[in-house]
Amino acid sequence: MSPDVSVIIPCRNEVQFIDTCLESISKQLLQEKTIEIIVADGISHDGTRTKLTAWAKRNPHIKIVDNPRYIVPTGLNLAIAQAVAPVIVRMDVHSHYPPDYVRTCLGTLEQIEADNVGGVVITQPHGDSLSARIVQAVSTHPFGVGGAKFRLQTRGGYVDTVPFGCFRREIFDRIGYFDERLVRNQDYEFNKRITSSGGKIWLNPSIQIKYFNQNKLRGLFRQAWLTGKWNTWTWWVAPYAFAWRHLVPGLFVLFLAIGFILCVTLTWFSLIYYLTLILYFILALISAVQQSMRYHNFGFIPLLPFIFLGYHMSYGLGILQGGIQLLCNRSPVS
Repeated sequence: MSPDVSVIIPCRNEVQFIDTCLESISKQLLQEKTIEIIVADGISHDGTRTKLTAWAKRNPHIKIVDNPRYIVPTGLNLAIAQAVAPVIVRMDVHSHYPPDYVRTCLGTLEQIEADNVGGVVITQPHGDSLSARIVQAVSTHPFGVGGAKFRLQTRGGYVDTVPFGCFRREIFDRIGYFDERLVRNQDYEFNKRITSSGGKIWLNPSIQIKYFNQNKLRGLFRQAWLTGKWNTWTWWVAPYAFAWRHLVPGLFVLFLAIGFILCVTLTWFSLIYYLTLILYFILALISAVQQSMRYHNFGFIPLLPFIFLGYHMSYGLGILQGGIQLLCNRSPVS
């Protein structure tokens, strides 16, 4: 008998998270629905594969698929090729799912005219360190992460993307699988391909995912830098995925660099330049106060404005570097 839903999970060297992830999936309350779980493992060498094998021995509905290319989109595509259910739920190892997660996804997909449904991400600190909590504060405020509705939305509605997603299987037959050129951003590009082809994506805030982000600032800044680069490359291979909100950090860094030079040659421009910086830090300070009250840590106030700046500059530099590499024909997609 074929399962009602196929859960697909790309994975590589996730020994810290794999047990928590699979434990939360194994406790899903599905009523009469049946499930299969397909983990595409990128030849893990940190003990993840041992844990996966143990899980598969105890749970016959768990399958392991080798992903010799390591990267997420190939893992997703290999898992989709193995999936047999009419509904596919894409999950992430760095997340914890409430017991009603899959059931709520399926119920939403049955009730709403949509090709993909998803929920909101509740970012959790990866540990109790100050840096882990600062990362949480930065990535849960609109000033930090922009207008991503799946991080901020409280009402249901049609959107341009959702995290991970619950898909009708037929959408993959209609518009293809994940773009294997995109080591990052493959989820966003696929969702934009859905909407560009006339499909619909629905966000249900009752669907909630606890996501464990970076635990160090260096990791946060590197993540922002890589995301910026891959945004540029994604726009190149998929122009329909372009969004102005993703370009803003790049324009900000460009303004800081060019504006600094113009201040030396054009005295009148220095007023615009410094007023912009003052406005930025006022907004950053207000955001820092809001987050300090939200997380009951007033030590955030003197730190967060500069962390916001570092995050935005890392993201913006990634966008600009990605563009330069494209122009020089040195990007992985050119």
